[in-house]
Amino acid sequence: MDAGEGKIKTKNIGVAVAALRSGRCARLSTGFGGAGWGDAEAGRLADALTAAGGGGGGARLEVLQLGDNGIGDAGAGCLADAVESGACPALCAINLGRNRIGDAGAGRLADAAESGACPALRTINLDYNPNVGDAARARLIEACKPENCA
Repeated sequence: MDAGEGKIKTKNIGVAVAALRSGRCARLSTGFGGAGWGDAEAGRLADALTAAGGGGGGARLEVLQLGDNGIGDAGAGCLADAVESGACPALCAINLGRNRIGDAGAGRLADAAESGACPALRTINLDYNPNVGDAARARLIEACKPENCA
């Protein structure tokens, strides 16, 4: 992990939470892909983002990389709650490809994008989540269009 360079890459959820709460970076990108995380870890990360939003790393987070994990609808819902809280106003991309998210989680993420709390959010990747149907994907794409995010 090199928080000084603006990148956090770790499989340890405790280290990730501490780094986000530190607020030491001007811009922040995460690399939690392939960490073996599930809904519980996504929930802890979402709690840390919400708690750190004002003065910590959440306010400067631009890219949230969570692909190739075991995150399902519950974890996606927790992340959507963090987005809706306004904790990550600079967030422009969330990668949740190759997880276990279904239509319910995709719907919650679309709700979060539509809330306008993260006006820069334009990309939510749910590729290779086989339980996300065409209608949920279409809604998510529509929610991330610039005119629908603010």
